[in-house]
Amino acid sequence: MKTFTLDLEEFSESESKTFDLCIIGSGPAGISLASKFIGTNINVAILESGMTGISERHDKLNEAYSIGEREIDSINSRSRQYGGAMQLWAGTSAPFSEIELLDRKEIGISGWPITWKELVPFYKEAAALLDIRWSLFFQPYQDLKTQMSDAFPNLIGTILRSNNYFQAKNIDLTKSLDEKFSKASNINFFTNATVIDFKFEEGNLSHAITKTINGKKVNMSAKYFVLCNGALEATRLLLTSRLFKNNLPHNLGKNFMSHPSFTDLANVHFNKNKRKWVNKTKLHTKVDFELNFVEQNLQKVLRHNIHMAPNYVKSKNLVLASSRINKKQNQDDINKLPLNSLFFRLWDIFCRILGKRAWSNTWNVSIGIEQEPIEDRSISLSDEKDELGINKLKLDGGDISQLEKRTISAALSGLDKALRENSVGELILSDNYLSGAYLGRQDAINHHIGTIKMGLTSDEGVVDNNLKVFEYQNLYVCSSAVFPTSSNANPTFTIVALSLRLGNMLKKVL
Repeated sequence: MKTFTLDLEEFSESESKTFDLCIIGSGPAGISLASKFIGTNINVAILESGMTGISERHDKLNEAYSIGEREIDSINSRSRQYGGAMQLWAGTSAPFSEIELLDRKEIGISGWPITWKELVPFYKEAAALLDIRWSLFFQPYQDLKTQMSDAFPNLIGTILRSNNYFQAKNIDLTKSLDEKFSKASNINFFTNATVIDFKFEEGNLSHAITKTINGKKVNMSAKYFVLCNGALEATRLLLTSRLFKNNLPHNLGKNFMSHPSFTDLANVHFNKNKRKWVNKTKLHTKVDFELNFVEQNLQKVLRHNIHMAPNYVKSKNLVLASSRINKKQNQDDINKLPLNSLFFRLWDIFCRILGKRAWSNTWNVSIGIEQEPIEDRSISLSDEKDELGINKLKLDGGDISQLEKRTISAALSGLDKALRENSVGELILSDNYLSGAYLGRQDAINHHIGTIKMGLTSDEGVVDNNLKVFEYQNLYVCSSAVFPTSSNANPTFTIVALSLRLGNMLKKVL
């Protein structure tokens, strides 16, 4: 139990709390933003919808309807508790590349209203906060060249580049910052505090109306409000509140993106002269490539990751399940795991202990891609309401676009060409890999992106380049919801960087 958190149920409905800054959500964005104010004279409230630990009753509030061709997971990808999605995060981090923040007119995608150079200082600050090495992101080839020198001497530097720049570390900011938060008299955490609406004075927000799981309402007054409650809930709150009445911003709820992963697309068959290397490789989990940026521009495709992995590593469902088990220590999750997933987990461990051998001359190929921003992929309200009386969401992830299909085809062709030209092996495509059967094998990585787009004007977005909602002077949004594009990088590192950037700005006005 976090001694510095207060259950809102303990307060009376007539009680009103007043703060300088009200942060809605205690996930990666909210925690990072709050850390900027530790020890200052700025009085901060962090409102968490859930409790200090797992609460099935609170998590049930996450239920939504997936209505598109792609199934969108609204339950397992989120958690209403102190730390939010931080409690589920596997810790995979990578910055966006400079190219992704620019206009990519060749594929019809507009850029960001901020530059990569503007983000760099905050990426560095985020790396320090998360205890990861910023410099490693710019040495993507080093480990790969060392470990693959015998097998792939010329593979990198043709039309492929290494994507081995992701850093994975079990990160929980709630643990690293708990002591500082507990000693900071100006930082106030409230649990069981779901924001359902706002009050207004003189055209700006004056109070956040919060509601406990048992129905008690408490008002929180503040000078500034920041929505850090994730893309789905931030969008839901903007759609259900009285903020816009019936005049919703054009881009609100549109351009819903995630990171779909397409599995079992192909296999790499290594040549006989590479078999010895394959059986001894330390690259026992995966190797990542993508077309280089010049080739991406020529082919007019999206960012992507080509994953090559030994065929014994088969359990994709296990990734999420094991993450939840490790983070949440929930026996129910263990019980829900299929037996084959447990088998593959044990098999993987066994293989790693015995010299980290792949034991196979064939590796499986899958692809994760950046999604094209499309208005019809959207978040909207259903007629059904949750326990607190808030309309549940309808999530429409749409169908795969022609640009996305072209990206996958170009990436596979590029990998095959590089393998053959360097006498490493060949790519064998699965039957009907671009057919309906192929679509059925797409798995959504649980990153919810877009729907509250950042833009220079209200015609372009819902928030400006400082993350302020255009219609209000004291309301901000900080989550992956503001991303104009999805990249192929995990979003949390960029979310933290944006939070720290916003914190700097708010410190100047508070």
